Amino acid sequence: MADAVKSIDTLPQVLLLFGDDHQALHDRVNALVELMGDPSLADMNIQRLDGAESNTREEDVRTAAYTLPFLTSRRMVILNNPINLMKSDSAKEKILKTLGSLPESTALVLVQDDSWQSSGKPRGWKLLYEYKDNNKTKIHPLLEWARAAGSKATIEVCRLPALNAMPGWIASEVKRQGGRITAQAASALAAIIGADTGQGRQEITKLLAYVDFKRPIEAEDIHVLTAPGGQADVFVMADALAMGDARQALRHLGRLLEEQDAISLYAMIVRQYRLILMAKEALQNGITSDDAVGKLLGVPIFPASKALNQARRYSIDSLNRIYHRLLEIDRMSKTGQMDLEVALQSFVVEMGRSA
Repeated sequence: MADAVKSIDTLPQVLLLFGDDHQALHDRVNALVELMGDPSLADMNIQRLDGAESNTREEDVRTAAYTLPFLTSRRMVILNNPINLMKSDSAKEKILKTLGSLPESTALVLVQDDSWQSSGKPRGWKLLYEYKDNNKTKIHPLLEWARAAGSKATIEVCRLPALNAMPGWIASEVKRQGGRITAQAASALAAIIGADTGQGRQEITKLLAYVDFKRPIEAEDIHVLTAPGGQADVFVMADALAMGDARQALRHLGRLLEEQDAISLYAMIVRQYRLILMAKEALQNGITSDDAVGKLLGVPIFPASKALNQARRYSIDSLNRIYHRLLEIDRMSKTGQMDLEVALQSFVVEMGRSA
């Protein structure tokens, strides 16, 4: 569907975008906005709402949807976090009724950040869920409505690439930006950034500027401009743990232990998961911007953005379990019950299996 859309007139009345690839969701919305044409006119025909904001109500969505377009055939309403407006049965009914009665002149884009649960029950998307319980299918009403709406609605899923697919994603992104990269360099960059497509795009832009688009990006360029180690590898290790990839997480842990002592590494890991836990709490309170979370956590925008992306991939229960396990490791290492390096390796294996 994404390739078939050439203008605002060909958009369905409802487009449901969801997934855990925050960068891909952002890019897709930007591409849709470009369909509106002349920015000066588009601004008057685009309205953005966020269900995570406390002052957003179903009535606001309905009012925006029923507003007539100005000097164009259609207008666009972008609603982030629609699930936040569907917490009660009556609220769900109101939203679904609005979706079913939209005027042809409105294209409603629903954007939902979600997280993929790779193990445990239920397995699958956490928010827009669909799973079987005692042979009975349970599906979120919004997803169920979109599937049953026929040509009126389209669903697009933006899922983060698997870790072993990141070299391919990197090669494609480099090509999209007009550059070239060797297979060895793509693998080297993937080992540093993990599945973070947002950071990947930033690193690729930086690397292409470094080679001035005159030659392919080489593995040596990665080592010069995007040095692994320290907090960067802790980010990647947490990525791997969130995806249940204990092998990948252990590889990054081994690299970190080669570069620094276990005590310093333990402190970095604790700090990272404390930031992720705080970011998760911020998300649950409707705080979603990198800048706002950075101020709340007392860190610059970049680590705040990283913590937010991590938080979207973990459940609050998983984060609490991880944090308490880290505190237990501290107690056991200080009382001589377990070597700290061995304890960290055991921690990675345990968390990778239970992610």
